[in-house]
Amino acid sequence: MTFQSEARDALYGSWRLARLDRGALAFFGRDEGAFWRSFAAGVFLYPVFLIPLILGLSDQEWQQGDLLHFGLVETLGYVIDWVGFPQILLPIARYLGREPRWLSLVVVYNWSQILQKGVFLGALGIAGSGVLTDIAGIWLVQAAFLATLVYEWFVVRVALDVEWLPAVMIVLADLVFSLLITGIAAHFH
Repeated sequence: MTFQSEARDALYGSWRLARLDRGALAFFGRDEGAFWRSFAAGVFLYPVFLIPLILGLSDQEWQQGDLLHFGLVETLGYVIDWVGFPQILLPIARYLGREPRWLSLVVVYNWSQILQKGVFLGALGIAGSGVLTDIAGIWLVQAAFLATLVYEWFVVRVALDVEWLPAVMIVLADLVFSLLITGIAAHFH
């Protein structure tokens, strides 16, 4: 199987998971090679990650010339987030007695990020376009954020084969870890 066909299958599986199809796991690789290749999703999403950051910079920040520093700090935070969360998942999977499913969970989790970020970035784009009122834009972004959390919860629940509460706790751990990394990165700007 080529990388392109593996990526295509994983994206299709991600879409099917969004439709609450438990059988979608069949579209994801489950071996060590698939694990490592799934991090290509992070490489693909890196420019998508940068768009809101760049658009959020003020004129003063652009003029200060610290863009290289800003970019390095944010890139480091991005890499730590992508590499660190699977490391947090491993002891949790062990504790839950699901360590053999950890590899598969990381593969599915990584590829599903493309769909999640697409939905969230789309909502941000619509909200910022002026098509909606400010309040409607805020509601749209909040709804997209909630939808991505529910989607991630389903991904974790199905891929790890756990009940709803452990899946909720894992999603909350992901959220807290990401907020922590974002906060630390912001401190170094």
